[in-house]
Amino acid sequence: MEVHGFGLGIGVACLAGGVVGRSLARRRGLDPDAWWRLVAGLMISGAIGGRLSYILPNAGYYLKYPLEIIRPPVEGLSYYGALLAGAAYARRFARRAELTFGQVADLVALPWLVGLLLASLFWGAPAVKAGSPYGVRLGLDILYLTGLYALLAWAWNARRLCGRGKLALAVLAGDSLLRLVTGLVFSAFLPPVIPWPVLDHLARAAAVLAGVAMLRRLREVEPEPPAEPVKGPVKGSYSRWAGWLLVYGVLVLIRAAAA
Repeated sequence: MEVHGFGLGIGVACLAGGVVGRSLARRRGLDPDAWWRLVAGLMISGAIGGRLSYILPNAGYYLKYPLEIIRPPVEGLSYYGALLAGAAYARRFARRAELTFGQVADLVALPWLVGLLLASLFWGAPAVKAGSPYGVRLGLDILYLTGLYALLAWAWNARRLCGRGKLALAVLAGDSLLRLVTGLVFSAFLPPVIPWPVLDHLARAAAVLAGVAMLRRLREVEPEPPAEPVKGPVKGSYSRWAGWLLVYGVLVLIRAAAA
């Protein structure tokens, strides 16, 4: 049996995200078995939703060659379809676990970012790159990776505020903004006959606006309590920053080598 790098990488990214989210889920009262059921359900629903949303716009081809839908290696997945299908499963899981959708979405936010980070580490920014110079591809891949890493650092510090869906919305808006910026720059190097990046840009811009609008609405409904003033330097803060920077440097080196 042939093992393909893309599928293996996606599996590793999902597993790493699951490991990261396990301790957070436990602190929120979700037992490990339920957490891993959620992870497995999100992987399966995401794969099915991503595949179906890729097939439907190309239904004519797949009606003519139906075996291509499942013939290995299965190629063609839509990020937006996977996202919507995963959200639908998360809502169903939340009802069964007697949780709110916002609680489940926030539990998934950090693992989701970890998975995106690992995927971008080996495949770069999620944008059409054909025709772009190598320097542009590498520079924007590192820019997207850097943005995801900064978003992960912020979300890690804000993880205690999760529960209302704010963390998930912030991650969605931040990632969509990064995808929009890198996609727009790459589009400048694409042949003018390729029309589909325009739809990607519109979808990403809509996700940014929707995420920001919903975050503002949540802030109006339930304002955050004022933070207590920090007296003096926080013990261990320098070592934590040094650790984040060290990991970031390693990630950039791996991305440059993989490119």
